[in-house]
Amino acid sequence: MLICMLSSDLFSQGRSVDLDVDYVFWWTSGTRTPPLVTISPTGTAQNQAGVLGPPTTSVVFGDEKYFDSKRNGGRFRLTRWLDCQQTAGLEFTYFGGGSAGDGDLRMDSSGNPILARPFFNTLTGLEDSQLIAFPGLVSGNIEINSHSEFHSSSVLAKLNSCRNCQSRIDWLLGYRYFKYGEAMGFNEQVESTSLVGLIE
Repeated sequence: MLICMLSSDLFSQGRSVDLDVDYVFWWTSGTRTPPLVTISPTGTAQNQAGVLGPPTTSVVFGDEKYFDSKRNGGRFRLTRWLDCQQTAGLEFTYFGGGSAGDGDLRMDSSGNPILARPFFNTLTGLEDSQLIAFPGLVSGNIEINSHSEFHSSSVLAKLNSCRNCQSRIDWLLGYRYFKYGEAMGFNEQVESTSLVGLIE
């Protein structure tokens, strides 16, 4: 994670309350996912449809980095001094990078193109696929939503141990909360269009 900040002191030193506001511009290196959704042209054999490997299969989602978009955010720090010398105080902070979608997809198909989710079949030891849309067999759609978020807040007691005209050293004691989360959700709807038999 790389973070750049621009700071502004809204209240000058020497007052009972200090408020600092920082603008935050940040991004992460991202996370690479495996191929998650594939398509194949009409006419592809059912046992090859959407399967990784054949040249007719194209990856439409996955096999690249996600969660690497640039974000805007901010950090706010409020300090309430308990004495005029600013040797003891209470500090409240919030730091957030904002949440944003990093990879979204919605595809509908009645079988043209063939739509599938590829996977490695551990029973056969071969690449396989779950069909979402295939001519004369199934039609359906898939929706993928992803997001990441970064939040941190704290309540701290601040005690000054030493200071001079150029610098000061403070001890901090309290509670800090931190959360960084990434999520990617899938929603599929599949309808049988086969006139006979069952779909497995």
